[in-house]
Amino acid sequence: MKERHPVLTGPVVVELYDRLSFLMWQYGVVPTAHLVIAWERLGVQDHAKASRLLTLFNHEVGKWLKVGAETGRPKLRVMKRARVASSRHFYIYVHENGRRQGFHTHELAFIPPEKAAAFREWAPRCLARLAAQVSVDPEAFFVKVDTSNKEIDRVARCWGWFRYITKSLAEGQLLQLGDGR
Repeated sequence: MKERHPVLTGPVVVELYDRLSFLMWQYGVVPTAHLVIAWERLGVQDHAKASRLLTLFNHEVGKWLKVGAETGRPKLRVMKRARVASSRHFYIYVHENGRRQGFHTHELAFIPPEKAAAFREWAPRCLARLAAQVSVDPEAFFVKVDTSNKEIDRVARCWGWFRYITKSLAEGQLLQLGDGR
């Protein structure tokens, strides 16, 4: 068996850390969802195609999240997700090759807890459409949305997910924080 080398290097993890910290600081947004997309279970073998589909999926998620209550325009049909505020789509992701799941993507994103149930229904259908599949294997898409009421709990959960998705960082490598720790 070939020796495996991490693609997610220390500098890349630091860049992801900086982006996630900036998101929380500048926009006051804590990613509340951890998504996993197992591309091979979606019938996508080519990594470049999976990356293109992920870009399209995130574009669709952005449009989906924009629907919200504050537009002030009368609607002919009010969907459940339109009853709560719209939001922007904030996310970071990493691709990973795993022995069990093959090529897959981990994404941390902000999904308002009020829209979590609707997102769980909508997202697999969107992925199926984009991947030209009739339906999605239940093991091809996973989403966990943190619905904690306290910000401190949401932040702790987000950093736990961050540590998980950056697990391919080579053993023994450490991150140095801006204050020198």
